[in-house]
Amino acid sequence: DRRTAVLIDRESNVLRLSWQGSQPELELVFKADAGFAVAAGGPNGQTLVTSDGHRVQLYTDGSDVPVRSWTSEAIVLDLAVSPDGRRVAAGLGSGEAVVWGVDQDAPLAILVGHRERVSGVWFAPDGRQLVTGSWDETVRLWDMGTLDIPVSVLLQKVETRWGRTAEEMLAETLHL
Repeated sequence: DRRTAVLIDRESNVLRLSWQGSQPELELVFKADAGFAVAAGGPNGQTLVTSDGHRVQLYTDGSDVPVRSWTSEAIVLDLAVSPDGRRVAAGLGSGEAVVWGVDQDAPLAILVGHRERVSGVWFAPDGRQLVTGSWDETVRLWDMGTLDIPVSVLLQKVETRWGRTAEEMLAETLHL
């Protein structure tokens, strides 16, 4: 609802800043492990994610115990939670962005296209698109609706459009 922000201070306190009227309110949610530097909040501030650089942790319902944790080989520079709270995106120093489902261990998508670090990630208000910004001075728009389409349907669309099976394309790519 754009009335809540999540912050981490120098002492690794995770804070929720909210505007419930004309005056902002600052609330301590919990104290994170030392070294956490990035945080983001989801709908109504009930879902939070933090990162200490290579580890992303997901918290729900105001708890200070993470319900899920992911790791990244590249440094995490920014985080975002989708408006419906189903997905977490991370901008990485490698030039990639990663999207995880909050109930899944493996990434839903690794978005490749920037030439430099991805320093900003943001979900559109309806959650159907992800915007990434990079040090390569580009902004990219990614369709998150594709992640809801079964792989078999996507594969069929690709094969129909390209007029070849996945096996044929793979064999050609690998020179088999």
